[in-house]
Amino acid sequence: MTLTAKNVASATLTVDGVENTTAYTVTIDGTAFTYTSDASATATEIRDGLQALIIAGGYAAAEVTDNATDALDFAFASHAGADLRESAGGIGTMVLSSEVTANRLLTIGGASTGMTVKDNTPDPGIATDFAAIIAEDLAFYAVGLDSESGAQTLALAALVETQKMIYVPHTIDSEVAVAATTTDVGSDLKAAGYARTGLMNANHSGQYGGLRWGGLMLPKDPGSASWAYKSPAGFTVSTLTAAQEAALDGKNVNRYTVVGGLSVTQKGYSASGEYLDITRGSDWFQARLQERIFGLLVTNDKIPYAVAGDLFRAEILAQLEEGRKRNVIAPDTEDTPWVITVPEVVDISAANKALRNFPGLEFSAFLA
Repeated sequence: MTLTAKNVASATLTVDGVENTTAYTVTIDGTAFTYTSDASATATEIRDGLQALIIAGGYAAAEVTDNATDALDFAFASHAGADLRESAGGIGTMVLSSEVTANRLLTIGGASTGMTVKDNTPDPGIATDFAAIIAEDLAFYAVGLDSESGAQTLALAALVETQKMIYVPHTIDSEVAVAATTTDVGSDLKAAGYARTGLMNANHSGQYGGLRWGGLMLPKDPGSASWAYKSPAGFTVSTLTAAQEAALDGKNVNRYTVVGGLSVTQKGYSASGEYLDITRGSDWFQARLQERIFGLLVTNDKIPYAVAGDLFRAEILAQLEEGRKRNVIAPDTEDTPWVITVPEVVDISAANKALRNFPGLEFSAFLA
């Protein structure tokens, strides 16, 4: 399926901390460019020095331009339509992958202290493409996007929230790790209360940390693992100050850092603060219960009202037990009881009986 969204990937590198005789480094497409400031440094000097080095490294002047705020604007790739692909392995992951038709696909990161990065790529029409995807095939669970753009992340997150899906994007925007900033993608996702989008902070674009994290976790059985303290391969850890980590925590943004000598993810939650393994476990439970009830209707030629309640109760109990075994549902105990409410046949109205409805069937249980 070829989709309609077209765009030019763009980002801004800003010098916001000036120090004399200090090395300023940024990595473009895997190549590090370092400019060392002089004894009377200015932000403009540092910006222009980095620009000259990057252009000398083989990039066109039109790809690396300066602006009036001591920043460099990058525009490295023309995106000419997204290509829909479904991953192998039965995980059910859908990836929107852009086709690059000119220049380079922008990858930027590793900006040293004194510089900030922001992906400015606008949303080319994610809503239209996502609508086309689910109209074509809704048999998938996880969604991925090859863009780190906040605009595109927010557009897709809003759509995913309306579905039984999970979306794990990542961002290179430095402002996400600044507590005082409240207009960044992390703050916006949290304000929206999205429980199906788990944003990951990243130091480098083009490594697709969110997709790597999802690819590591989704093959695991629901209920078997939390998303924290995992090590996605090929994803560079972030070096963050205590203040930056606190800012990310305050915005419910996940991170990948070194803890005790090990590179691990933290925290494993969505923008709403709900943990991703809880959302996935709940989705799994609902899907399997729906299958059980539907299977009951399909395998029986007819289900009389007199026995319907007992049959439905049995399927709910069976699914609760399966959920317990998978550590999705807490055991049936005095502190965490399973409660199933089945209406008496005499309490079902004649109108519902005429429509062959069975209303009032309810259950409750505690998550493990």
